[in-house]
Amino acid sequence: MNEDILTAMGTFKIKAKLWNPFDRLRETEVELIVDSGSTYTVLPRSLLEGIKVKPIRMIRLRLADSRVVEKALGEVGIAINEYVASATPVVFGDEDVYLLGAVAMEQLSLAPDPVKRILVPVEALLMRFHE
Repeated sequence: MNEDILTAMGTFKIKAKLWNPFDRLRETEVELIVDSGSTYTVLPRSLLEGIKVKPIRMIRLRLADSRVVEKALGEVGIAINEYVASATPVVFGDEDVYLLGAVAMEQLSLAPDPVKRILVPVEALLMRFHE
C-alpha cells in the first residue's frame, strides 16, 4: 500500500515475527499494516500455508464497504519486539493483504500511536493518562 495513503489513514507499518503455534520452526518475519479498524489480523493464504497454519473454521466478515464475505480463520503466534502472543486469530486473506488487527494488538498489550507511528505498551498509555 502506498505510504501517502497509509499516512492519510492514520496508520503505519510494523515488523513482526509469525509462526504456527504448534510448530515454531517455520517462523517468518513480515511487515504488517497496523489497522485498529480490523478486528482480526489478515495475512495472505500462501504465507499461512507456507508456515503450515491450517484453517480452523469459516467466519463471516463485514468489510469496510459493507460487503459480507466468508473467510477461513486460523491461529498464528506473533511477536513484535519483546511482546508475544502464542496464538491469535488470523484470517486467510488475499495475496497483498498484511494487516495487524485489534485482537492481536490487545493480546500483545500494545496500542497504536498514529502520531509517532509506533506501537506502545498499553501500560504506558494508562500511566500517561493518570499523570
